Amino acid sequence: MTGDRLVRLAEDTFKNSATELNEIYRQQMREQFDFYYLTLTVDLRPGGGCEVLQLKIQSALKMEPTEESGA
Repeated sequence: MTGDRLVRLAEDTFKNSATELNEIYRQQMREQFDFYYLTLTVDLRPGGGCEVLQLKIQSALKMEPTEESGA
């Protein structure tokens, strides 16, 4: 099992952490967008004599239909 996680953020998430959202973010969460917090595990193991100078991550996220989405 990896430590990768995808957590949907909602107004309650921020209330429970004592973080205040401004009105624009609250409105977007209610009416316009779904916000998520994503963690990815990265394990870098360069070979002998190598060093990592830069890391570039490129991701394509794909929505899967769920019962909630009505698909």
